[in-house]
Amino acid sequence: ENMQWFRTPARIYFKRGILAAALSDLKNDTKRCVVVTDKMMVKLGMVDNLKANLNALGIETTVFDDVTPDPTFSCIYAGVNTMKSFEP
Repeated sequence: ENMQWFRTPARIYFKRGILAAALSDLKNDTKRCVVVTDKMMVKLGMVDNLKANLNALGIETTVFDDVTPDPTFSCIYAGVNTMKSFEP
């Protein structure tokens, strides 16, 4: 695999209160979504809010919340396995 390339989404939203606008881009094509985050974001309730908004759009979600600072390969592979089994 060529690790010289890194793909990013066409749009990145970064602003307080931007969630509704960001989700509007997903509502027509997206059926399933994996939320990749850490346990603190789950604990703070941020993921529940996101999941509620995604579910309101009819987007089925699952959460991979085992991300750590400077993730190891085992963390990355665990996330990949979550995505493979959920098939977003």
